[in-house]
Amino acid sequence: MPDASSADAATRNDLRPGDLLFQDIDGGPLCDAIRAVTRGWNGRSFVHVGIVSRAKPGDCALIEAYDEGVVETPLDVFMARCALWDDRPAAAVGRLVPALCPLIPAALAYARAQIGRPYNNAFTLNDRGAYCAQLVYEAFTAANGGVPVFETAPMTFNDPATGRPHPAWREHFASRGLPIPEGRPGVNAADISRSPVIRMRAWRHASAR
Repeated sequence: MPDASSADAATRNDLRPGDLLFQDIDGGPLCDAIRAVTRGWNGRSFVHVGIVSRAKPGDCALIEAYDEGVVETPLDVFMARCALWDDRPAAAVGRLVPALCPLIPAALAYARAQIGRPYNNAFTLNDRGAYCAQLVYEAFTAANGGVPVFETAPMTFNDPATGRPHPAWREHFASRGLPIPEGRPGVNAADISRSPVIRMRAWRHASAR
């Protein structure tokens, strides 16, 4: 697959509604914990994903589940959060394979209807809130008549170095009085970036933010 130096890398002009925009964020200990237990496309770390909802010149936005819940966010705001990989935004674009592109309008309609839904700090798929990858999973499942487009996998919150829950995850769940959902089925941005039903392209360079 092409990396960020490739001529095939994407810019905002390449975005289409329904594309998935993945990013790494310098977001403190919890982002560090996500990186420790997940691995994405080309070995990259992706801690967040949003769905492109508008892709017109001067008017690009994404629907995402972020700290405040499900919102629609301008592309510039989304990209400003990115960490950097060799002075380039830590981001990549995923596009559904052509056979699944007819699902996009219904997936976007579902995602838009979720705006205002709270954030899911429990990270379980049956919660009334939503986290970033859960929103993507649900939107395309709903668009596909209830048949999942992206696969779930048993979640782990254990630090690979110790085999025990990462301290940031322990703090996250304990502070909210929630159990750690170790082994429960779930989804994350990194796993979605490696799905066989999307084609990935790196984000081109810093000036393309």
